[in-house]
Amino acid sequence: MIGRAVRLTVAALCLFGVGHAEPDKVLYELQERCAKQAADFFETKFGGKHHVAQGEGTMLQDYENHYNPRLNKCFFLYAGDYLSSNKTGFSTLQLYELNEHKQYGTFTSRSDCSVLDRACRSQQEWRELTKPFLED
Repeated sequence: MIGRAVRLTVAALCLFGVGHAEPDKVLYELQERCAKQAADFFETKFGGKHHVAQGEGTMLQDYENHYNPRLNKCFFLYAGDYLSSNKTGFSTLQLYELNEHKQYGTFTSRSDCSVLDRACRSQQEWRELTKPFLED
């Protein structure tokens, strides 16, 4: 009787573990697909280079990707900093949703600040507006 109870407990634990491993595997695969989409997008739209000579300066660019399981969307956050030889420059942030090929927001330190249809006034405000898309 004790042996059977142990076997049933072990079987239940195995089933419980398998049941929970599957969603983790699916989430991992969605995150991996998002990372691949982001790398391809960075290559296509931004040339895939992190340092790009432009005129009298250099554009330093990078990106992050984030799969949001609540929204079931893959987001791509581009960050660029233009540094010129005369010490002037600007920063830009752009948020895209890769499955719909839609730009969600833009921030440039010189002029533009918006997320979807909402205008903003600062990088901090832009980051607050984009935060729901970039968290789990």
